[in-house]
Amino acid sequence: MNVGHRHGWVVLTLRGELDIATVPVLHEHVDDAIRAAAERDLPPQVALDLIALVFCDSSGLNLLIRAWKQITASGGRILLLQPRRRLRETLACAGLDRYLTIAATVPA
Repeated sequence: MNVGHRHGWVVLTLRGELDIATVPVLHEHVDDAIRAAAERDLPPQVALDLIALVFCDSSGLNLLIRAWKQITASGGRILLLQPRRRLRETLACAGLDRYLTIAATVPA
Protein backbone atom coordinates (compact mmCIF):
# COMPACT_ATOMS: atom_id res chain seq x y z
CA MET A 1 0.00 0.00 0.00
CA ASN A 2 1.23 3.44 -0.92
CA VAL A 3 0.33 6.59 0.99
CA GLY A 4 0.30 9.93 -0.80
CA HIS A 5 -1.29 13.34 -0.63
CA ARG A 6 -3.20 15.16 -3.36
CA HIS A 7 -5.21 18.40 -3.10
CA GLY A 8 -5.54 18.07 0.68
CA TRP A 9 -6.55 14.42 0.52
CA VAL A 10 -4.70 11.44 1.96
CA VAL A 11 -4.59 8.95 -0.91
CA LEU A 12 -4.15 5.30 0.02
CA THR A 13 -3.35 3.17 -3.02
CA LEU A 14 -4.35 -0.46 -2.62
CA ARG A 15 -3.06 -3.32 -4.74
CA GLY A 16 -3.95 -6.97 -4.93
CA GLU A 17 -6.37 -8.13 -2.27
CA LEU A 18 -8.28 -6.50 0.57
CA ASP A 19 -9.03 -9.42 2.84
CA ILE A 20 -8.68 -10.60 6.41
CA ALA A 21 -4.89 -10.60 6.07
CA THR A 22 -4.55 -7.06 4.68
CA VAL A 23 -7.42 -5.26 6.43
CA PRO A 24 -5.36 -4.41 9.56
CA VAL A 25 -2.82 -2.49 7.46
CA LEU A 26 -5.50 -0.37 5.78
CA HIS A 27 -7.27 0.17 9.10
CA GLU A 28 -4.03 1.51 10.60
CA HIS A 29 -3.53 3.93 7.69
CA VAL A 30 -7.12 5.18 7.95
CA ASP A 31 -6.68 5.72 11.70
CA ASP A 32 -3.42 7.59 11.02
CA ALA A 33 -5.16 9.86 8.49
CA ILE A 34 -7.97 10.64 10.92
CA ARG A 35 -5.50 11.34 13.73
CA ALA A 36 -3.31 13.58 11.54
CA ALA A 37 -6.33 15.61 10.41
CA ALA A 38 -7.50 16.01 14.01
CA GLU A 39 -4.05 17.28 15.03
CA ARG A 40 -4.38 20.01 12.39
CA ASP A 41 -7.99 20.67 13.44
CA LEU A 42 -9.23 19.66 9.98
CA PRO A 43 -11.81 17.11 8.90
CA PRO A 44 -10.20 13.98 7.44
CA GLN A 45 -10.31 13.54 3.67
CA VAL A 46 -9.31 10.03 2.65
CA ALA A 47 -9.32 8.63 -0.88
CA LEU A 48 -8.82 4.93 -1.47
CA ASP A 49 -7.32 4.37 -4.91
CA LEU A 50 -8.71 0.96 -5.87
CA ILE A 51 -7.78 0.69 -9.53
CA ALA A 52 -5.25 -2.07 -8.79
CA LEU A 53 -7.41 -3.88 -6.22
CA VAL A 54 -8.44 -7.24 -7.69
CA PHE A 55 -10.27 -8.82 -4.75
CA CYS A 56 -12.23 -7.65 -1.71
CA ASP A 57 -13.82 -10.08 0.74
CA SER A 58 -16.40 -9.42 3.46
CA SER A 59 -13.75 -8.25 5.93
CA GLY A 60 -12.65 -5.67 3.34
CA LEU A 61 -16.25 -4.50 2.86
CA ASN A 62 -16.64 -4.30 6.63
CA LEU A 63 -13.54 -2.12 6.85
CA LEU A 64 -14.90 0.21 4.16
CA ILE A 65 -18.07 0.62 6.23
CA ARG A 66 -16.12 1.22 9.46
CA ALA A 67 -13.82 3.71 7.72
CA TRP A 68 -16.83 5.58 6.31
CA LYS A 69 -18.41 5.73 9.78
CA GLN A 70 -15.19 6.93 11.45
CA ILE A 71 -14.39 9.53 8.83
CA THR A 72 -17.89 10.95 8.53
CA ALA A 73 -18.26 11.02 12.34
CA SER A 74 -15.18 13.29 12.30
CA GLY A 75 -16.83 15.56 9.72
CA GLY A 76 -14.68 14.21 6.91
CA ARG A 77 -15.12 12.54 3.54
CA ILE A 78 -14.04 9.27 2.02
CA LEU A 79 -13.79 8.51 -1.69
CA LEU A 80 -13.33 5.25 -3.54
CA LEU A 81 -11.28 5.95 -6.63
CA GLN A 82 -11.77 3.83 -9.75
CA PRO A 83 -12.92 0.54 -8.22
CA ARG A 84 -13.15 -2.29 -10.71
CA ARG A 85 -16.53 -3.34 -12.05
CA ARG A 86 -16.88 -6.36 -9.75
CA LEU A 87 -16.32 -4.28 -6.62
CA ARG A 88 -18.72 -1.58 -7.87
CA GLU A 89 -21.34 -4.28 -8.44
CA THR A 90 -20.75 -5.74 -4.97
CA LEU A 91 -21.09 -2.29 -3.37
CA ALA A 92 -24.31 -1.68 -5.30
CA CYS A 93 -25.73 -5.10 -4.41
CA ALA A 94 -25.06 -4.45 -0.71
CA GLY A 95 -26.47 -0.92 -0.96
CA LEU A 96 -23.13 0.55 0.07
CA ASP A 97 -22.90 2.71 -3.05
CA ARG A 98 -25.46 4.99 -1.36
CA TYR A 99 -22.91 5.82 1.34
CA LEU A 100 -19.50 5.37 -0.25
CA THR A 101 -18.74 7.90 -2.95
CA ILE A 102 -17.11 6.54 -6.09
CA ALA A 103 -15.02 8.95 -8.15
CA ALA A 104 -12.45 8.98 -10.93
CA THR A 105 -10.06 11.26 -9.06
CA VAL A 106 -9.83 13.45 -5.97
CA PRO A 107 -11.44 16.88 -6.29
CA ALA A 108 -9.04 19.77 -6.86
